[in-house]
Amino acid sequence: MEISSSKLTNFLSTNTYNVKTETSEVEIAKEHKNVENVVESINQFLKPLNTSVQFSFHDELNEYYVSIVDQETKEVVKEIPPKKLLDMYAEMAKFMGLFVDQKI
Repeated sequence: MEISSSKLTNFLSTNTYNVKTETSEVEIAKEHKNVENVVESINQFLKPLNTSVQFSFHDELNEYYVSIVDQETKEVVKEIPPKKLLDMYAEMAKFMGLFVDQKI
């Protein structure tokens, strides 16, 4: 079964979600539950393609990234942004002694 790009775009545009980085623990718990609901909706939408979407948290950067996983092989098909890129950015920031995202 093939899903048209317009259907996928429409689905994603009606189920967008922004993650705030500086929030209280209660707000974080609510946001985490909302992310889980959106991911479950996306997984149901992608079920005919045997793929699922996983949101992962990069501890060093305090950012989320998305993994698209083939359900049959459990192979990561795509990461957005790539985890290797996030790891490299975190190591460069650590090496330079700077946290680019923080205001001084």
